[in-house]
Amino acid sequence: GKAREVSKRAHIPFEYVEHYYEVFDDAFPEIAMWHNWIIEQVQVRGEYSTIFGRPRRFFGRPSDDATIREAIAHDGQSPAADYTNLALLRIHKAALAGELPVDLFLQKHDEIGVRYKEEDEVLVTSKMIELMEKEFILTAPDGTQRKWTVPAEMLVRWNLGHCNERNPDGLTGYTGP
Repeated sequence: GKAREVSKRAHIPFEYVEHYYEVFDDAFPEIAMWHNWIIEQVQVRGEYSTIFGRPRRFFGRPSDDATIREAIAHDGQSPAADYTNLALLRIHKAALAGELPVDLFLQKHDEIGVRYKEEDEVLVTSKMIELMEKEFILTAPDGTQRKWTVPAEMLVRWNLGHCNERNPDGLTGYTGP
């Protein structure tokens, strides 16, 4: 969002937000370049494709802030959902084939939830991470290619709340056998 709107919604003084934006933009100029590229695609072509090649057409006014915000948000959210859904399909196939002793029970945005017997934890966690961390080849507009993998991590325990003093059986990061 724009500095003024973030300041208002987060109840943070405008000067602090404005300063953060300046520091952030100086530290990560590639993000502004990426956002400008998305804006250009929407304004010139009315659409763009995510890193997984999924095209999205925008019907709002190309120069409207709402259209631009929607496009930039979509380019971050859509690949996360696509990546998770691809992993979900691989996990489901492995479970159906008997290679992974889990019951799928949850998928939301960038999470997959499974149930398994405690004695299968080492097998399940290692196999799920292997199934989730698929390597992709990214191609830049100039044709340059590179390998890309999103690292996967596991949270394990007995319930979906986060582990704390009141919930000692809640989710915590998996650290291995």
